[in-house]
Amino acid sequence: MKTFKFVLLTIIIVGIVNVSLPVHGENNVTNVTEYNKAIESYKALLQNEKKFNFDNKNYCYLDEFLGNVDTYGENLIKVRFAILDIDDDNLPEIILQTSDVWNGRILFKYDSKNDTFYTDTWNYRVGSIKKDGTLFWISAPSWIYRLNFSNGSYEQRMLAHIDFDYSPDGNTYNILYYVNDRQVSEEEYSLFWAEQEQKEDVDWYDFNEANIDKLLETISVAPETGDTSVIFTFIALAATAVIFMVVKKRKVYNYV
Repeated sequence: MKTFKFVLLTIIIVGIVNVSLPVHGENNVTNVTEYNKAIESYKALLQNEKKFNFDNKNYCYLDEFLGNVDTYGENLIKVRFAILDIDDDNLPEIILQTSDVWNGRILFKYDSKNDTFYTDTWNYRVGSIKKDGTLFWISAPSWIYRLNFSNGSYEQRMLAHIDFDYSPDGNTYNILYYVNDRQVSEEEYSLFWAEQEQKEDVDWYDFNEANIDKLLETISVAPETGDTSVIFTFIALAATAVIFMVVKKRKVYNYV
């Protein structure tokens, strides 16, 4: 009976501790080694020391890619870059701003499994980029979204968008407003959009060696992530044992 009570108490405490653990993002796959490997790889990429896969078959250095006159019609200049966690997996991504007016932003996401980078070129319609990874698509219509990566590609996760409900003859339509895939009123939609616009914009840094060294060295320690359940489970077990001994000791005193 005593053993059963001890086991039951342990299960309850371990459950409470693990439920209360902070969870960063949906994937939460980061550990220090993986995080720092990504940082080192981004630094090598920006310093033209590591190749990346730009079309699922060809690998080249950054300067080779930007100097491809056949693709861009000019040698592109590296203007600035930003570091942020776009997909909320606790691993950073790099956005490089080039001198190309139309398709000037390049997203790099490190692929630790294959030790390379997923890349995507963004055109001018990608407007504001927020520190938390929220993105604005500026067009007609416009929308707000986040990115989810999987198997070397990504999909847009809509935060706010509109749709059109056309009449049978196609001559008239109603505008439908959505926030997180839930239909809302125009007022609620506008309020949500305004709240997203108030978020802090991502920090951009001039592309130079000093900024690359300074920024990447500053963030070369992984944030509080990873599997801490083992540590907290040990703490919970220790706490349970202490409680069990205290209760047992009190029983002895009461008996005496």
